[in-house]
Amino acid sequence: FPGFAPFTRGSRAEGNAAGGWDVRQRHTLTDPARLNEAVLGDLENGVTSLWLTVGGPAGVPVDGLARALEGVYLDLAPVALDAPA
Repeated sequence: FPGFAPFTRGSRAEGNAAGGWDVRQRHTLTDPARLNEAVLGDLENGVTSLWLTVGGPAGVPVDGLARALEGVYLDLAPVALDAPA
């Protein structure tokens, strides 16, 4: 039981998570080409999902989103979009 010795909650490091850890990288680049380069580099080096700022002064323009995600397999790497108000 939680809170009682031996203080274990299971035999797996990932706990109850079905697929293990999600390593999500946040990006706030405004240039779609530079963002694409950064995103692909992160995915090649172990990032499993993306968090992108879209619009506003610190995000990629909405019309540049397709270019920013070029080459990204969206079925393998989920993308969270953050659109400032």
